[in-house]
Amino acid sequence: MLGVSAFDGADPTRTSDAELLAAVGADDMAAYDALFRRYYKAVVAYALTVSDGSDEAEDAASEAMALLWRKRRRIRLVNDSLLPWLLAATKNISRNALRSRLRDFRRAKAATAFSTVSEPDVELAQRDAATFLNACLQRLSPLDRNVFVACVVEGRSYQDVATATSLTVPAVGNRLSRVRRQLREQMTAERD
Repeated sequence: MLGVSAFDGADPTRTSDAELLAAVGADDMAAYDALFRRYYKAVVAYALTVSDGSDEAEDAASEAMALLWRKRRRIRLVNDSLLPWLLAATKNISRNALRSRLRDFRRAKAATAFSTVSEPDVELAQRDAATFLNACLQRLSPLDRNVFVACVVEGRSYQDVATATSLTVPAVGNRLSRVRRQLREQMTAERD
């Protein structure tokens, strides 16, 4: 239960990471606070080495510490220390943020290039793309088509689609991956 701690009054510097993590797994905020105080500065310092600047480093470190709380019951310690897990999480968070920024940059660049095309050309290209995509979708099985439309077009979650189609969540992901690969192959073949 939140707010009640086995570590109230105890010296957190003498408590092992394993003990603190076990307490955090039981929703002990005082134990979480002790881990936060123990590792936050080291996580920020590491984040500075794998990110683009101090703001990104702070964000990555904060997200890693929040991830610690969200995954508190599933974390496995390395050599009885939480630090390797936190550093790996920070590195992954930083990489994901960089990938996201690159994706946004590419989209903005593509949008700028796209905006130089005249409007009638854009409308024609959009119509042609929609017709081609519709033809490609018609070649799919009804179930694959429904999964693609629900996830990609409607933006529904894998869980929602799994429930609606009586599939498992991994099966939805596998079908969607296969459909995307088939669509890419069809688009590549059409261009050639």
